[in-house]
Amino acid sequence: MAGPKNVFLSYVADTRAFVDVFCEQLFDIGGRLRRVDWLIDNVIPGKDINADIAERIAAADVMVSFICEKYCRRMGADELRMAVRQRNRSTGEPIIIVPITLGIDGRDWWRAFKAGAPEEAALRNIADKPFFRPGTNSWVLPDVDGIHAIHDLRDWLCQTDQPPPAGTAA
Repeated sequence: MAGPKNVFLSYVADTRAFVDVFCEQLFDIGGRLRRVDWLIDNVIPGKDINADIAERIAAADVMVSFICEKYCRRMGADELRMAVRQRNRSTGEPIIIVPITLGIDGRDWWRAFKAGAPEEAALRNIADKPFFRPGTNSWVLPDVDGIHAIHDLRDWLCQTDQPPPAGTAA
């Protein structure tokens, strides 16, 4: 049996409370997914931040991007750009990108980003999962339906050869 899949989390500090609640549902006690989060497992002092993050992204199987209105102006957008260009160093496969939008501006930015991505990145048909009040930049914690979508995402990520179920967070 292969080890757990590495899931790199990309977000800005303002959304940490949402990310923590999301992760309570995504990462289960089965250990099938491993959280890679440089805001928790900080970069070693003296080490180049960008090089360290690039190494972590290269080791990731999945990147979950929590895209709010500030994401495009912070390190998160750079992480996403790195992931789009990167392939997993152990499998050679593209990293699975899972966009979670946390506001209307974040969703608009995601749509523009994926439209401008290179064709080989295969982002154009990737849906996002919104967790925000319609028409606002106010994110909301997952409700029962949101929790089910996160569980479906988790189950799909743990399978390697299945497309995501319809209506899930992927």
